[in-house]
Amino acid sequence: QNQERVMRTTQLAPLFLFLFLGICHAASIIDLNGQWSVRSSNGTIRTTGMVPGDIYTDLYRNKIIGDPYYRFNDIDYRWVANSDWTYTKTFTVTPDFLAASRAVLVADGLDTVCTITINGRTLASTDNMFRRYTFDVKSYLKVGTNDISVAFSNAIAEALRRNQQYTPMPKDGIPPNCPPPEEQGLCHVNMLRKEQCSFGWDWGPAYAPQGIWKSIRLEAINSASIRDVMVSMTPARNNEWNMVVTVFLDAVAGAQGMVSASIAALRDTTYSQAVTLKNGENVFTLSFLAIGPQIWMPAGYGTAHLYTLNVNFTSSNGDIVADRNLHVGFRTVELIQDPISPNGASFYFKVNGIPIFTKGANWIPADAFESRVTKQVLLQTLQSAKEANMNLLRVWGGGIYQHDEFYSLADEMGIMIWEEFMFACAMYETGSNFLESVQLEVRDQIRRLQHHPSIVVWSGNNENEAALAENWYFQLEFNLKKIHSSHSWKFSKNKIFQIEIS
Repeated sequence: QNQERVMRTTQLAPLFLFLFLGICHAASIIDLNGQWSVRSSNGTIRTTGMVPGDIYTDLYRNKIIGDPYYRFNDIDYRWVANSDWTYTKTFTVTPDFLAASRAVLVADGLDTVCTITINGRTLASTDNMFRRYTFDVKSYLKVGTNDISVAFSNAIAEALRRNQQYTPMPKDGIPPNCPPPEEQGLCHVNMLRKEQCSFGWDWGPAYAPQGIWKSIRLEAINSASIRDVMVSMTPARNNEWNMVVTVFLDAVAGAQGMVSASIAALRDTTYSQAVTLKNGENVFTLSFLAIGPQIWMPAGYGTAHLYTLNVNFTSSNGDIVADRNLHVGFRTVELIQDPISPNGASFYFKVNGIPIFTKGANWIPADAFESRVTKQVLLQTLQSAKEANMNLLRVWGGGIYQHDEFYSLADEMGIMIWEEFMFACAMYETGSNFLESVQLEVRDQIRRLQHHPSIVVWSGNNENEAALAENWYFQLEFNLKKIHSSHSWKFSKNKIFQIEIS
């Protein structure tokens, strides 16, 4: 009976990924980061840009605009966001690179709506800032000089276009249409998978930047490349832990070898599996026992112990083709919601069975322009939080899924993370293309972040249910009834939004 009354959710995803993103020993990489050429769509501005980066910091660096933060420059420079911008770069491809079985373009972050061309041929279009895009490009490349172009469409116009074309609500669109006028913000950001606060918020200006905001590269693959590693650990007995390591390989059909995982600091903690690969994504699960690890604990409750986990793929001839080192932490997390009154329950976490008194803050983006958020900025801010006796930070759903360094530092410092998906204070469309994009976004981010011991809970959004329950958008009930006349729609201040089929 007590089990029926107590809801306890256990997260056992205890690794810390101090993610060395370089793929050691993999087939060669052409790094496309660094300087690019940038031009406006009307050709009046031609300058240089840096990748990772964005158009505002590029224009500021080249003295085309002043400091975007100064006085009313967020309004005065709105023409930047209302323009289309194209980034172009030339690079050299060697005969050896092109002789590989596959060549792929990996773009870790494109903000947001853009079209990619290589040597004048359209490769793909993208529209999700939070996706990692991977494209096969061997047929687009040639030996010698090549060029790549990423043409960004201005997000303001694209958001408006999508809102107007969303047929279930053609007149009024999906609320909220625009922020309050005193915020000087932009409209319909909920139609895009883009940093929601980039269109403005009650605490920050609207810039709606464009650019290649994360790393971008070409990889030549002859057998396999490691894309992601996920790890879960559950306590067994006598200080032993069951480990499950899931390895995601991007591979060439027919390649054979061994996928291995090991923790050198723990005796007998290793496992290898012989595999034959198919073209594209391959997923392998390695299960083994970790003996005698010290546990990861939050700040103020012990030491955040970490171990180096090595995952690699070795070809049939014994060469290490791809490997990755990451730091892992052993811990369990429980969310305790014991009834404490007829209308209430407790809400606290246990880490490794110990109740945690949570002290923390809300983390919004540290800068409107993410290329300026360096590891030093993150280190200083997180260290300040720890020294203020905080042990949990909430990654707010109106910003971005944070940089790898953010979670790595939190893991090291023992700072727990409440991780939200990037939806905030809005309703969102349910068209098939949008939902598919969200599904892939969630897949990408969970694969990237799941392993961090600091992440103790995942939350779906920021205040979306509250907006529905309290009917923030006071015309919403009328509009929905008008569009869906076969449904009745109920709003209640203390209840989740309900739909009753009549």
